[in-house]
Amino acid sequence: MGKNEDPVQDSYVLYETWTLMHSVGALLDKVLEGSGMKSDEFGFYSVVIDNQPITPKRISELVGMPPTTVSSFLSRMIERGHASKKKNPADRRSFLIELTPLGYETQYGAWRRFLPAQDSVIEHLELPVDDVSRALQLLTEAVRAATPGD
Repeated sequence: MGKNEDPVQDSYVLYETWTLMHSVGALLDKVLEGSGMKSDEFGFYSVVIDNQPITPKRISELVGMPPTTVSSFLSRMIERGHASKKKNPADRRSFLIELTPLGYETQYGAWRRFLPAQDSVIEHLELPVDDVSRALQLLTEAVRAATPGD
């Protein structure tokens, strides 16, 4: 590399995404305060509720978390009485997760706090929400494609 060649790029997509991730977490932690749920739990519960009954392996695939992290989340959910697990009839080595009535109640309480925050963010966007959503989907796909071992 020559003396005047700068390895720094004009765009730092991963850094910008990292700061976005933490900004979203801070916003959601604030609006979810008192709901019994933190931002990372809210997203995790949302994946379960949208896909139940669901295996831990499938959760890991959908959210991009390692199986050990998924297992930790599931253990906390079950300890709180927010989820139940039963043997998977299709694969007796795994199990299926579903929210319990208490889990639904907690999730819906958090949703009531989440929606106004989401509406406020959408109001502040300078691009149509569908365009932003599609760009985020494409970014997620690109990150997953670039992840070693995936």
